[in-house]
Amino acid sequence: MKRILPVILFLLSLLATGTQGWCQDEDQGLRTVGARIGWMATARNSYIHQYDAFFDYGLPWSVRNKDGWGLAMQLKGSLGALHGAGETGFIGAVGPGVVFDKAGGKGVVIELGGDANFLSRDNFGWVDLDGHVLWDGHIGISYRFAAGPGIGYQFQHMSNGGLNGHINTGLDLHMLLVTWSLH
Repeated sequence: MKRILPVILFLLSLLATGTQGWCQDEDQGLRTVGARIGWMATARNSYIHQYDAFFDYGLPWSVRNKDGWGLAMQLKGSLGALHGAGETGFIGAVGPGVVFDKAGGKGVVIELGGDANFLSRDNFGWVDLDGHVLWDGHIGISYRFAAGPGIGYQFQHMSNGGLNGHINTGLDLHMLLVTWSLH
């Protein structure tokens, strides 16, 4: 807890203060909705898939150059299912993300984020995720064809982070995304 407190205080100070580079423009509001399918990136005793629907909500903090390229903060959420060894469980996630893209246009989008994941079950055959609350970190790249459709790839690592008393190896997933941009 002593190591986490300075990080939390730093993030809260960023939210409480603003600079001229931070703006409240078209990055705000519901930005993207979509669906993802994921498959395991590393071999385990049981094979696990993830299926979910997600949204990206743009927060009012972004830094962009005059051409529109820059960084924007967002809140992400998803609802879906984990399936493995003939067993299916609910998974819901919420967390922050940072996006590098061109505002309001088509093109490449690079995303980095982390979520708190809530699972209805933590055992899938021989795979024990050791907890109903897991943390993930992900990095991805997408392409927006225009205002509307897009496709993408995301690599995601999910684990309990040692919070349940045991460190597990976690779950690494390749995620394929189909998106719809609302801006």
